[in-house]
Amino acid sequence: MKKLVKLDQDFRLTEIDWKVMRAQADKVRDYIKNAPDAERIKYKYDENVLPLLDAVRDGTIEIPYLSQEPYNARFIMEGQAPDLERGFKDVFYRFIRMIGADSTLFSLSTHESGEWIPDKYTVEKDGDLYEWCWFED
Repeated sequence: MKKLVKLDQDFRLTEIDWKVMRAQADKVRDYIKNAPDAERIKYKYDENVLPLLDAVRDGTIEIPYLSQEPYNARFIMEGQAPDLERGFKDVFYRFIRMIGADSTLFSLSTHESGEWIPDKYTVEKDGDLYEWCWFED
């Protein structure tokens, strides 16, 4: 369903689709559950990621989540932290963008065309910016 969602001062959504976010959290959890023990230990998935997934499951995570993410991409790129496994990166960074209330993931333009089209569904109303988003029924 289409839903008009207010953007905050950083252009993040003030509401997100919890159904979609929980589904992405389940993908991350499934990846971790099926990861080899050595990988799980190396990246401390149980310690670093499972608490975030639990907070999404029980609805206690604050949206947008702006706290330090467990795997800082900048540190990884600079060689200060080990690079993550490709499969994990695919599901985890999408999850991080979702809990960060990234409007590009939920925008109606992304739903319609598969890519975000800036300002296509942005609306100004009473001095505030809103984005038309797609939420699961």
